[in-house]
Amino acid sequence: MKFQCSNCGACCKMAGKLGIMPSKEDGSCVYLDAENLCEVYDKRPDICNIEKMYYNYRTKGLIPDNLTKKDYYKQTTVVCNKFIDELGIDETYKLDPEVYDAKTN
Repeated sequence: MKFQCSNCGACCKMAGKLGIMPSKEDGSCVYLDAENLCEVYDKRPDICNIEKMYYNYRTKGLIPDNLTKKDYYKQTTVVCNKFIDELGIDETYKLDPEVYDAKTN
């Protein structure tokens, strides 16, 4: 199962605004390009990698053992949609968290 991303750039914009990543003048991450793609995607920090963060959180006991990857992806998609709302990004970028119900772990 792979995390579904609409390439809205909301997480990159929030990461810059929150100081998680270095930011440009507009507050977005310095690595976010004009097409909402990461310029360092293949070497991006762990905080920008949903898959790695799931395993890092599990290893550190920051999420319950019974939280499946599917449920983690669903919860993350809900947060993505909140970022889209907060930043005023076009709602067509929103994904339905239930998309993962049609997939297997």
